[in-house]
Amino acid sequence: GYTLELRQECPRGQDAAAFQPLHVPVRVGLVGRDGGDLALRLDGEQDAPRERVLELTGRSQTWTFRGVGSPPVPSLLRGYSAPVALELERGRDELAFLLANDSDAFNRWDAGQALFGGMVLELAAAHAAGEALVVDPAVVEAYRSVLLDGSIDGSIRALTITLPEEGELAQQMAVVDPDALHAARQHLSRELAAALRDELLEVYRLSRPRGPYTLERDAVDRRRTKNAALAALAVLEEAEITSLIVEQFEGADNMTDSQAALAALVGLDVPERAQALEAFHRRWHEEPLVLDKWFSLQADSTLPGAPARVRELMAHPDFTLDNPNRARSLVGHFSTYNHVGFHDASGEGYAILADAVLAIDPKNPQLAARLLKGLNAWRRYDPGRQEHARRQLERVRATDGLSRNSREIVERSVATE
Repeated sequence: GYTLELRQECPRGQDAAAFQPLHVPVRVGLVGRDGGDLALRLDGEQDAPRERVLELTGRSQTWTFRGVGSPPVPSLLRGYSAPVALELERGRDELAFLLANDSDAFNRWDAGQALFGGMVLELAAAHAAGEALVVDPAVVEAYRSVLLDGSIDGSIRALTITLPEEGELAQQMAVVDPDALHAARQHLSRELAAALRDELLEVYRLSRPRGPYTLERDAVDRRRTKNAALAALAVLEEAEITSLIVEQFEGADNMTDSQAALAALVGLDVPERAQALEAFHRRWHEEPLVLDKWFSLQADSTLPGAPARVRELMAHPDFTLDNPNRARSLVGHFSTYNHVGFHDASGEGYAILADAVLAIDPKNPQLAARLLKGLNAWRRYDPGRQEHARRQLERVRATDGLSRNSREIVERSVATE
């Protein structure tokens, strides 16, 4: 048999002594070595389902499934059956196995995020130590398995072949190194794209929409898969791939494909980048929401010199901090989604945020306070970045007439722990 033990612990920040166990429904499956789901037979049962919900109501409970031979790989919280954080030690082999075989689409995505994220963090540590960056071939094969599995929901497949974002992975580092993290993610992206170039191109071509633009489920799934494959290929910085991106941008009959192509181009240091940005602006500059996207795509670009580009965009005739959507599209996106650019070692990203907060605060203190939260985690970075961040926070705190909203955020950020 196979015995599964589940425990629930008090969430961080709450009083452990006062914690009362919750009722947590955990949908589980056991994946056998052949890749199929095993029967989950409990004591006294003759027939058994291959997936069932376990009701965790105490601090710790165990279930023993009969008739299980070779140790299976557990697939827990299928379909995200409960809004809890699952802590489970899983090796790279187990994660790769689940990514390739789990019948639950959510858990395949989750296994992929853990697998690829773990590889990026390992590469980041190697980069910081000055060591060679080596990608485990098992990670490449796991990526291949999901890329070529046409049975997966198209939207889920698109999400699964997209690597975890740097800001998300930074939360797992004791001391965050934005440069090493970015170099590691870029390296893994290039290795995957180089090894699977032909397969990615084939997925891209096969996923092209059939006929005019529609909002039908199949068409949506195809667009998402196609654009995820295109984004994965873009990192190769090859002339052929760039031409493919430009072709999609110029021929797009819908905003989804147009923006996806532009997003790929803004990450490349090629002449087509400026040409596409100009063409997009020329066509859509009178549509405020679309223009917001034009600013946010540029704010997200991780090309070197991101802070300087954001400064230039803040001086653009179409930009104003008086418009909350426009402010969020540039400054908010930059501080939230461009991890390596915002945390530039010069501290210029922090200065941009502080300048925007001080300009916005007198008119829109709620927005200013929300933007200021971009510096909440400043203590988790290296001493140099900490000093830059502290200087900007102190500058905001010293401002006469600062709103209560912003003052509350900044006081909490600089308070001595």
